[in-house]
Amino acid sequence: MVVDIGGGTTEVAVVALDGVVAHRSIRIAGDEMDQAIVQLLRRVRNLSIGDRTAEEVKIQIGSAFVIGEERSMVVRGPAMRLPDCRISARSGRRKFVNA
Repeated sequence: MVVDIGGGTTEVAVVALDGVVAHRSIRIAGDEMDQAIVQLLRRVRNLSIGDRTAEEVKIQIGSAFVIGEERSMVVRGPAMRLPDCRISARSGRRKFVNA
């Protein structure tokens, strides 16, 4: 299986015996994932981040499958109530703590 997550579309293909068995293209991709991260931090932590920071979060601690170890990073941005926070991801769970 080959998966290509681009900015605007995600392409998936299954290859067997030197040929494409099935393929699909959907209009959900990296840009929508970035926006989901921006909205989550705004809703949960009242923290405003930009697209570039959301992209960094996605690359550093995001995973397409269950991971055994915990990954974390500090996220900074203007906040109304709370200071910067550390985001952690492990086995599909997310955790927010003050940095």
